[in-house]
Amino acid sequence: MRRSGASGTRLCAVNHTGSEVKVPLEAPGTELLTGEAVAGRLAVPAGAVRVVRLGRS
Repeated sequence: MRRSGASGTRLCAVNHTGSEVKVPLEAPGTELLTGEAVAGRLAVPAGAVRVVRLGRS
């Protein structure tokens, strides 16, 4: 799910599967739950959630 507003764009990825998935990112950003800089593809472990602020690394 992607949301954009005055404060920027956020991507929320929820993995309901039993395997890690990789989500393509259109821009680098910061994973808000871990503080990790991300670019290219975002790894989302099985059963996990990742929230990325796009456009800033």
